[in-house]
Amino acid sequence: MILNRLLLPCLLLLMSGCHRKQNLSLPISPSAGNEYFYLAQQKGFTTALGLDLKQPEFSEGTDVVEAYIRGQTPLVSLTLEEVEQICGQVPKRCPTVVLVIDESRGADVLLARSGITGIAELRGKEIALSRSSHGLLLLGRALEQEGFGFAQLNLRLLSGEALLASVAEGTTAAAVVGNPGQVRRLQQLGMEALLDSSRFPQEMFRVLAVEPGFLVQHRSALQNLILAWRQAHRWSRLHHDQACAVMATRAGHTRELFMEEERGLNYPDLVAQRKLLGRGGAVELSLWKSRDLLQGLGQLQADAPLPRLDPTLVEEVLRSHPEPSVETAPPVSPGKHR
Repeated sequence: MILNRLLLPCLLLLMSGCHRKQNLSLPISPSAGNEYFYLAQQKGFTTALGLDLKQPEFSEGTDVVEAYIRGQTPLVSLTLEEVEQICGQVPKRCPTVVLVIDESRGADVLLARSGITGIAELRGKEIALSRSSHGLLLLGRALEQEGFGFAQLNLRLLSGEALLASVAEGTTAAAVVGNPGQVRRLQQLGMEALLDSSRFPQEMFRVLAVEPGFLVQHRSALQNLILAWRQAHRWSRLHHDQACAVMATRAGHTRELFMEEERGLNYPDLVAQRKLLGRGGAVELSLWKSRDLLQGLGQLQADAPLPRLDPTLVEEVLRSHPEPSVETAPPVSPGKHR
């Protein structure tokens, strides 16, 4: 009788499919790619997998970097450059990269004042970089092709409104920003696009990165987070207008502006991520390029460790939940899923 009383709650729990909730907190800064975690939560994909996902909002990626450094969060969505800066500040807690959230394929744009028609004309001039973009990497790669470097520029790292103010005052010759709203406002101030991140494919990534100890302790929850993220992308492919409306509301954009930002992003599927995150893959090559640029600017020590790349979470999700075949996969919608 006593045994039956002990077993009955367990049996009911199994029959109902209930299980202990897994708690995760993922700080979010403005980025279309980040909004798929919000979509996963809103459509119930996280809850169905037993995840209680909190998503505190930060105004910029640099604020998320500071939160990680202070030990306030072990899980972040940041650009590769920002992850490397964490490793320079807290090398013993250098995050492990477990997922590519998106790749910039035109979302990041270098604009210059009317009359400036080439990169070489930027020598000696003031260039403003948005603190929450791939600005350093985009500008550095463009300068590299022209045969000169950051030392011949006057660089300023600015927040969104401060950047726009510097352009309005006429003190800034060029600016690099990472969202279409800022691009439009700079164009209204008389700037014109010189180039964008589509010139450098497979170099500018936003990633999900995890404190190593947290990765060991919460592996199952992180697998479920990746699975919910994939489900959100699949749902968006089938209901793209509706998905964009949900995500744009959270981001504070119109649906049209959100969709414009998405057109400059590429979303690699989990099969593609195995190669991206593997040894000698595009993410590793990009880490080395951004490392050289950050060290050249004095923003990263020579002995700072590189973030470790770990595709095994992706591989485990693929084993337990394989990608659909080409014949059964839903059609790709704008926002470049692949």
